[in-house]
Amino acid sequence: MKKVTLFAIIQMAMLCSVLGVKAQNDVAMAILQTGDDVKVFNGVDALKNAYNEADAGSTITLSEGLFNSPGNIKKAVNIYGVGFEGDAQNGVNQPTTVNGAINFLTGSDEQSLEKFKIEGIHIKGAVNIKQTKEFFINKCRFENLVFNGENVQSITIKQCVIEKHIEGSYEIQGLDVENSYIGMRFLANHANNHVLFNHCILPTGAEGGHAKATYTNCIFNGLYRAGIAANSVVKNCILKDIGVGDCMTENNWTTNGQDIFEDGDYPSNYYGCYYDANRTYKLKNPENYVGTDGTEVGICGGLGWKKAVTTPVVKNLQLTVDGKTLNVNYETETR
Repeated sequence: MKKVTLFAIIQMAMLCSVLGVKAQNDVAMAILQTGDDVKVFNGVDALKNAYNEADAGSTITLSEGLFNSPGNIKKAVNIYGVGFEGDAQNGVNQPTTVNGAINFLTGSDEQSLEKFKIEGIHIKGAVNIKQTKEFFINKCRFENLVFNGENVQSITIKQCVIEKHIEGSYEIQGLDVENSYIGMRFLANHANNHVLFNHCILPTGAEGGHAKATYTNCIFNGLYRAGIAANSVVKNCILKDIGVGDCMTENNWTTNGQDIFEDGDYPSNYYGCYYDANRTYKLKNPENYVGTDGTEVGICGGLGWKKAVTTPVVKNLQLTVDGKTLNVNYETETR
């Protein structure tokens, strides 16, 4: 139970109205919470302004609408949106959209950003990561995922759309990508990578293939001499026109791609396979593609393809008056 000022109650009411069934206007809003302190920011620069006042460990919650990118992130803040797509069933008229790339950087050359999360955001640009540990990206959409630092560890990506490439000039020590759609290729081909793709869709195009990694329960479409790098593990995967060469393979299926999905053929063009929000990517015959771990292969197996995010709820609100101060006791459910 917590005690807050009248101003904070007004802010919480705004938070509930913005993040409840649906936003009632087109004004972008960011709510910054640091401990018990809550601040509200409005307009396209709301995210940037909230970040500038945040401390490490603060949480920024965004409404529907368009926000300018904060640019460089050097504090481990958690950022939540309403989702990377509109979701009428859950009262979301439009996604939370950030216009421009976001760079997750260290605050110094010696210290990494650690233990933070972004969720439910459509980023109109790349996510660039440098010297970062225990970073969780959930239910987001963005153009490229770029690793450009020597100390990148324990990055988890779940139920996301990466429109183009995952790439990097440094080894990646711990990248876990689950139930996600990658539009083009994984390009960071380093001998000591520790990278897992599980229950993903991974197209390839433009005469290229995927770098060394462990690929389990995935669906591949290889175009134009595509292949998977040597010494990769390829297990419980559906393969269309892609070479596995000197990989360690087990329990895979080959296909022409025409009878995989119940809502159409395997999406493809020369450059890759563009994500289609109107498709479910459900398997036509899921019983035919069950891995040795007992799970259905593809994006709908494992965690499932669940794009809707949860929203914070204020519960058991109780008001009392003490002179000129309005005291409030409440409980919250957080993500």
